[in-house]
Amino acid sequence: MQLIRERLYWLQVTERITFKLATLAYKCISGQVPDYLARMCTGVESVEARARLRSAAASKLLQPTTDTVTVGRRGFYYAGPATWNSLPSHITDMSMSLSSFRKLLKTLLFR
Repeated sequence: MQLIRERLYWLQVTERITFKLATLAYKCISGQVPDYLARMCTGVESVEARARLRSAAASKLLQPTTDTVTVGRRGFYYAGPATWNSLPSHITDMSMSLSSFRKLLKTLLFR
């Protein structure tokens, strides 16, 4: 099974979920999704009190607080920004295209 996975470039289930969440977060930031999804990915620099923080310059997203530990952290409003913030800064660079982002992300997740 390992040989098939390497030849077909399939990701494990957890890495596939991370890939999908990060791709959707990228689309939210770049404005390629409807407004109701884009509002879930708010940049730290958009909040006046946090605009001068280091995380604002690093293009991080605001992570909302949740009341429940299990169910609340599974929603995209929490999981999307959490996944985006966990990525290295060279991948979250918004000057690249979606296909370049996906290629770098998949390379990262295969390691």
